[in-house]
Amino acid sequence: MSDGFDETTVTALVVGPCVLGLLWAFKEKAFLKGVALDGKGKVKDSLLANDGLQKPSVAGSPEESLQKMKMIAGFIDLGANAFLLKEYQYMLVFVGVMAVFVTAQVGSGACVAFVVGSITSIISGWVGMKVAVYANVRTTHECWTKGVAAGYDVAVRAGSIMGFCLVSLGVLILYGLILLLKEKFDMFDLGTDGSLDHKKLFEALAGYGLGGSSIALFGRCIVDFDKPRREALLDPRGIAEVWLSTL
Repeated sequence: MSDGFDETTVTALVVGPCVLGLLWAFKEKAFLKGVALDGKGKVKDSLLANDGLQKPSVAGSPEESLQKMKMIAGFIDLGANAFLLKEYQYMLVFVGVMAVFVTAQVGSGACVAFVVGSITSIISGWVGMKVAVYANVRTTHECWTKGVAAGYDVAVRAGSIMGFCLVSLGVLILYGLILLLKEKFDMFDLGTDGSLDHKKLFEALAGYGLGGSSIALFGRCIVDFDKPRREALLDPRGIAEVWLSTL
């Protein structure tokens, strides 16, 4: 009786679903790009047909409202980019300090896993931010022109992009990290008597989760600490000031 799957089968079982998840995310991204901000598609249950946005005396013409929507979306995108740039500057220092600490306390293998986990978390956060900003205005537009159901469909499908990317990338990178540490266990001091010590391997791999979770927590702390800067992004003049301060 076999003790388990061979390495080829394991690789297929890990990599296959991850590739499918990324392909699905790209498919949903293509759908999102296909949502045109043209102000068309008026139906009787849409916000455009029922609220005051179509009354020039209240909020201008639909064309003016559409231009305002695009302008606000542009400000939000600019503000998000400025925030991410400043956040990554803080994170670079944090990862550097923590990497030295993890190396001293656990070892070089855990340090590598920590850095890889941190980078993976940063990439996931960047994808999430960009997709959210890109999708928000399109969700609003679909609710406005085609009804809440159409907007809900855009929101859910946009959210799945982040979900599938995060899980697929996380598992793929973790599996690659496992293969690296197993192959180079001597380099990272993960062996005992010339062979791989699985206990040391799993202790090193814990650094991957530490890197990912600490970056997520650290990012949240930055959001609270940088509240005045965040509030400034609600003002177009504040966006320009924040962006210039990051250069």
